[in-house]
Amino acid sequence: MLGMLFLLLAGLAASQQTSGRAVGNSCVLFNAGKELYLFGSEQGVINIGSTTSEWTSASNLTSNINTFTNRPPFTSSNLICFSSHDLNAAISFNADPSDPTSLHVFRFETQTWRKVATTGTGPNMATVQAIIDYDTLVIYAFSEGTMFRLGDAAGPGAPNLNNDPQSLPWMDASNNKLPFDASKYAPTMAHAWFNIYFFGAPGAQAGDVYGFRIHYGEWGAKPQHVEAAFPSMHGRTATFTYKNASEFEHGGSPSNVAFIPDDYSGLWVIDSYINMTKVAATPPSAGTSSLTRYVASDRYLVQYTPDTNTLRYLDLGWMFEGAARDVSLNWVDTNILKGQRPFDPNSAQSAVTTITSAGSTASGATVSTGATVAPDAVPGSFGSSGKSPASSALGPASPTLVALIFVSLAILY
Repeated sequence: MLGMLFLLLAGLAASQQTSGRAVGNSCVLFNAGKELYLFGSEQGVINIGSTTSEWTSASNLTSNINTFTNRPPFTSSNLICFSSHDLNAAISFNADPSDPTSLHVFRFETQTWRKVATTGTGPNMATVQAIIDYDTLVIYAFSEGTMFRLGDAAGPGAPNLNNDPQSLPWMDASNNKLPFDASKYAPTMAHAWFNIYFFGAPGAQAGDVYGFRIHYGEWGAKPQHVEAAFPSMHGRTATFTYKNASEFEHGGSPSNVAFIPDDYSGLWVIDSYINMTKVAATPPSAGTSSLTRYVASDRYLVQYTPDTNTLRYLDLGWMFEGAARDVSLNWVDTNILKGQRPFDPNSAQSAVTTITSAGSTASGATVSTGATVAPDAVPGSFGSSGKSPASSALGPASPTLVALIFVSLAILY
């Protein structure tokens, strides 16, 4: 009997290691100064750094911002987050399951959070994907065949994030009919110059995208070919902040979009201004999941997977310098976030002044592409899913486990 009791307690203790903590989600974003930040960590907002040497050195993981007022818990599976360089802010919605439609805005300069309510009928937060227009700061969200916009770009004092509103209204953004059947379409979308690109939509062939013209609020009548052979399927995207001086029509806009299909068959970067596409090293699929997402600066593409704390980057400077492809450049696994734990709403006010990164290495390791571990692909171009990531962090002792231990001891004695 004693042996059986110990086996029971051992099993319960082991289960606590995988289910004892609140499950969270997180994302990484660049600010206007090209610094990479982590949102959704237990330790607060973390400034990972602005250079690749900082991204690969655990000793640099000591900068955290414990600003909890209006901070969302980041516990939704379909977390939407992006940054605005014009506003120098990180923006998220569906980051709080109890208040999924509110925006949470983090200003990098003041290091403060602000919550903005939304009004009216908006998208389904379980299926939505979204982008923010680079200059008008109007958010465009697509869900179940409808394009919504949050805010208005017209005139001074217009309701948009540039004017620090208390609330913003959801509105129908389309002035014409959707050109494809979206009844079963899980959106893969990206900001592409003055358009929004949609990948893998019904009716699109390999190398095709559907386009939505932002400033006109209208859909293109048919798919547009971008001189590429990427598969027409669901995937992930990221828009580079790089602006080409020769593509400065209407003040210029970021025009280069990275597309990574869910089958990890390649990496394509489309210059949406000239409809040309280049290829680069395929991201590794090992260590990725349904929560994997990508962000880009003016030269680096970053892959981040919150449930495995995997952070990788690829240098694409050659592409924007007009040089030939440098085939020696491959993805680098930083290992810097290994040991990080997700945000726990139950301990949000705990003060943390030093961040440790157990298992991190002082330098990044180059990883080969074409790994055979397939991603757990589900709808959501920025890493949405209907699942929550498993956590292996050992949390506080479960009251149930403690009670069972005392009851068991009482039986023995």
